[in-house]
Amino acid sequence: FQDNSEHKKAEEAIQRSEAKYRSMMESMNDPVYVCSSDFTIEYLNPAMQKRIGADVVGENCHKAIHGLNDRCEWCVYGERFDTGPIETDVLSPLDNRHYRVQHVPITNTDGSVSKMTIFHDITDYLNALAEKEKAQHQLILAQKMESIGTLAGGIAHDFNNILTSIIGFTELVLDETERGTSAEDSLQEIYAAGKRAKELVRQILAFARQSEAEVKPIRVDTIIEEVAHFIRSSIPTTISVHHKADADARIMGNSTQVHQILMNLCTNSAFAMEEHGGVLEIYMRAVTIDAPPEKQSSELQPGDYIEIKVSDTGKGIPPEILDAIFEPYFTTKGPGEGTGMGLAV
Repeated sequence: FQDNSEHKKAEEAIQRSEAKYRSMMESMNDPVYVCSSDFTIEYLNPAMQKRIGADVVGENCHKAIHGLNDRCEWCVYGERFDTGPIETDVLSPLDNRHYRVQHVPITNTDGSVSKMTIFHDITDYLNALAEKEKAQHQLILAQKMESIGTLAGGIAHDFNNILTSIIGFTELVLDETERGTSAEDSLQEIYAAGKRAKELVRQILAFARQSEAEVKPIRVDTIIEEVAHFIRSSIPTTISVHHKADADARIMGNSTQVHQILMNLCTNSAFAMEEHGGVLEIYMRAVTIDAPPEKQSSELQPGDYIEIKVSDTGKGIPPEILDAIFEPYFTTKGPGEGTGMGLAV
């Protein structure tokens, strides 16, 4: 007879330990799996089976867990893993979610080392963090815009007084200038520019919330005529300016704001063609939208509209910055060439 009581106790202790270990793994909400050094899955907890949708014990780990044909590039098996537990951040190709992954070495009775991997889904946390950073960025931009509005409101009144002098003295000189001369033409240009500047001051005050922009029926085709004339005198002769208005309908709007939109678009187009020249075109037409927003590419309600297109033969806008072109202060121009406010306004 041989007394095996101690052996039986040891077996029972191992069984209890294994049952406790398995119960703990199966109660975890985080997905867990164990694999051998030859990348064969030895164990999956229910959370991992739910994530994958099947019991894949015995299958290749990188194929079953991440849908990869080759070993994961973040795999920790090797010298790094021998030093102890390792944490990595993984974007799994299987479900395109982010995980904080902890890898723990498990030494088997035969001396081999398996790897227990615990997945903690941090996708929602990263999304919330990105939203927070976006909100902070928008807050900073709002504060910048508020400071500009405060500054604009402070100087607009003084600037308006200066313009009043320019316009007034131009009118006096015009009364004394012979009609039909080049001097009279130049003075008329100064007078028109002064009046436009005065309208811009009103817009600055509206931006600073000190007054409201005046809205009334306006003719967009006449504004296009004026913009084409202004832009022609301020850009290189290597750039041709063509404009065409196929409608004379009125819209309810602010002429200064429409003028500013067109000037900013045309200025950007001209800048894109400064080096090699090209063609700048402004085109306007009347359009009727008769389909509801869900059946068209825009969100416009059915009705009659004026469509304006500004095009150029320049180098275009790189696709990687298209999403940023309307952000305040964003510009691809060098120092002194642009403020990044044109398209934002």
